[in-house]
Amino acid sequence: MKYDLTKKTEQDRFNRRCKTAIEKGWFVDLTNKSKGTLNMNSYFHLICAYFGLQSGYTREYVKQTIVKQIVCPNVFNVEKVNKVRGGEMYNVIESWAGIGHEKQNHVINKFINWSWETAEIRLPDPKDLLYIRQIQIEVDRNKEYL
Repeated sequence: MKYDLTKKTEQDRFNRRCKTAIEKGWFVDLTNKSKGTLNMNSYFHLICAYFGLQSGYTREYVKQTIVKQIVCPNVFNVEKVNKVRGGEMYNVIESWAGIGHEKQNHVINKFINWSWETAEIRLPDPKDLLYIRQIQIEVDRNKEYL
């Protein structure tokens, strides 16, 4: 679970969770998450998960169908040459990692705009650290639905 300990309600929730852990003798790993920015890959997966929570889709459906086939099909649907079959062309849906940093940035910006214009779901700008932290907590708390 993630907790934003700058908020009183989160502090109370954290204290209750700690008390339960102590009472039950849990083995616990406490990690301090910095307030810095996420890398592009983590940020993309976070906004896909958040969009999924807000719209009722899974994170995987958002990535594979909404982003790759609806928002940016021109980036992900790639035609390749089959050298084994004499230069025959075939279509491939490119992976997120395979499109490169510049195209990833383009996809993220297009997805953010599409999300607001089409679904009226506001996704955070990469520099909006407070909003990103809030949705990280929400996504973490609802991960079983993703």
